[in-house]
Amino acid sequence: MSLVFVALIGFIGCSQDNEEMRAIHWEEVTWKDGSKMLRIPFGSFEMGDQFNDGPIYEKPVHTVELSSFYIDVYEITNAQYSKFINEAGYKEPTFWEDPDFNAPDQPVVGVTWYDAMSYAIWAGKRLPTEAEWAYAARGGQIDKKFPWGSGKPDIPDVDGNYITSQYVGINGSADGYRYTAPVGSFPPNGYGLYDMAGNAREWCMDEYDDFYFLEISQKASLLKNPLSGYDHLIELITGEIGVDGFIVQSQERKKQENKNMLQPHVLRGGCWYFKWYGLRVALRNKQSPDKADNKIGFRCVRSYDPVEEIKWNVEPED
Repeated sequence: MSLVFVALIGFIGCSQDNEEMRAIHWEEVTWKDGSKMLRIPFGSFEMGDQFNDGPIYEKPVHTVELSSFYIDVYEITNAQYSKFINEAGYKEPTFWEDPDFNAPDQPVVGVTWYDAMSYAIWAGKRLPTEAEWAYAARGGQIDKKFPWGSGKPDIPDVDGNYITSQYVGINGSADGYRYTAPVGSFPPNGYGLYDMAGNAREWCMDEYDDFYFLEISQKASLLKNPLSGYDHLIELITGEIGVDGFIVQSQERKKQENKNMLQPHVLRGGCWYFKWYGLRVALRNKQSPDKADNKIGFRCVRSYDPVEEIKWNVEPED
């Protein structure tokens, strides 16, 4: 990979300097799959619905601390996924032949959680934890509803491609894109990340649970990158098992525990179909990991310090 250092000004979501504007050096890398990635600074933030706008599963608000990590600047595109298909011999996703969704610079959609994880492993990366995604989506903003601030888009009842400095949602083809737009078509958030509140919803690493926020907030006052779900997710992302083996282990575990083998996984971010409500940074969604539709894509992350990948609070300490 190649390294480029970019100086930007931004808000840092660290607890000791929540309102201080200061200059920082952002490390930009180009990964082997062609993705531009930015290094997100370490820090802590209040995760959850701070404005009482959402349902109970976005509460309670709880403090999460994160180590530094790299995240894709853009959602993974069809062009990148095509390289994965060709080099890994992987199957084509749903909507691959659909002209509404298959332009090279559109985000790949129609991918299952397993597809996204397979790509991430092939690229030497992983999917973000829900906490990492939520932290990155805020772009350094403190106590804001959206990646751009707390004000609703100028047109409050429109869908979730967004433009202008107000990130106005545009219904139908008024923005030039009836469905997904080419990645990076609209303004970035404060970290320089694109499409964190529109275009395609994005898979996260975690299993989904309506009451996960409640459960973990009762176990610890400060959570270090909590990860909901399989204990052996760490084995997967560190390469100790492959995706096929992971699927088998997951199924066996579910059988032994008499659980649904297709426990929903977390989706984050709005999409081209959503109204303004779906652009909130606190929004949580779910989908069965074997399901795919034209509103779901993904982006990848990589820990700045790979050792940190085995220090997550899979089960938070008391």
